[in-house]
Amino acid sequence: MGVEILGPGESRWSGTSGERRLSVRVSGADTGGAFALLEALRRAEREDRPLHAHANEDEILYVLEGRLVLRTADRTVELEEGGVAIIPRGEFHSHRSLGNGVNRYLTIFSPAGVDEYVRERDEAVARGETDLAKRLDVKYGVLSESAPGR
Repeated sequence: MGVEILGPGESRWSGTSGERRLSVRVSGADTGGAFALLEALRRAEREDRPLHAHANEDEILYVLEGRLVLRTADRTVELEEGGVAIIPRGEFHSHRSLGNGVNRYLTIFSPAGVDEYVRERDEAVARGETDLAKRLDVKYGVLSESAPGR
């Protein structure tokens, strides 16, 4: 297939939930499953989701605009523009936007898989299928801090 170019705002999939817009800019299908690149845009301070871990993927956060607070099991740090966090698979974490301005960041997951998870989960939540959303957590190895054995 050769070089492929995506312009500003173009993505493989994007969804909006409240003040968050999440776009899959590069999917696992694009990289043979090696990684996925997601872009998040938030316009208000809010928690992404409770402490959770990805059993199958390493995660890298890169702050493009604004500030994020990253919380892990043993510490809390603030990431400013240009800040990077490397989150190994299995590490419980959460993050939230700071302030009421624009917060925009990229997330790389390796290997890919989370790109399909966020699409399926957001579509299930939009349809009101909360039980399906919980089953997708299990299917894609997204672990909750309150899961059994934790």
